[in-house]
Amino acid sequence: MESNKKTVRSPDWRNPDDYAFKPGFWTEKQFYAWQFIRRNAEYRKDWERELQHYLEKKELEGFEDLDINDPWFFIAPQKKSTVSKWGLCWLCNPDVNSPYIIFERQYGDIQLSRLNEFHLGTPIDDIEKIKPLNVPDGKANLIFDLRLPIKPQLKKAQELLLHTQEALKKTDKLKVESPKTHLDKFAVYLRIFDGYSDNAKTREIASEIYPNDDNRDTDYPANGKVKKNYKTAKELINGGYRKHILIPE
Repeated sequence: MESNKKTVRSPDWRNPDDYAFKPGFWTEKQFYAWQFIRRNAEYRKDWERELQHYLEKKELEGFEDLDINDPWFFIAPQKKSTVSKWGLCWLCNPDVNSPYIIFERQYGDIQLSRLNEFHLGTPIDDIEKIKPLNVPDGKANLIFDLRLPIKPQLKKAQELLLHTQEALKKTDKLKVESPKTHLDKFAVYLRIFDGYSDNAKTREIASEIYPNDDNRDTDYPANGKVKKNYKTAKELINGGYRKHILIPE
């Protein structure tokens, strides 16, 4: 997933009001996640491809003529992977600031299958019927018995998972990440990214966003903050939004 230059229309990076949270279909975290997604070059390619398919099908089947710039307009691709890789339920126009976007649940849907493999009091005869599954490092699969009360199983599962997590941490085989969200900084990251996309120089961006910090030289604090936050912006645009923004409350 790669970010790109000069993509999103309208926002003026010099105007912080253009980057303020707009209440509507989402939470503040989701609003900013969308702002990073729509600046991603690969997402825009997916959108253009699916839009072309939609327009071709519309021509053949006589769909209702809808405005693609309408916030309610979206496209549901035939391949679920096209949207799931972005953590979305469908694609929306990246040139629309606040579309009707819906995010997938962070940890996916519940799968009622044999492959959710974790044996909590499962009878031996039943275990033998379960097909083995290779679980990636740092992951765990669980099996619950729907014929029994769920709450005790959930409690036991939590205890077991926490115990396993602690044990792996002590052996240095597992690094537990605790991502923190910085809602107050997301707008700044976006403004800096858009400033560079608009071919502004580092000192110009620093003067606008950090007017009280010295930026007379490339090594001065304000310029350093701009460069650092530009790097962070690109990381968030290139998929980091899923880990650092769309985390469970």
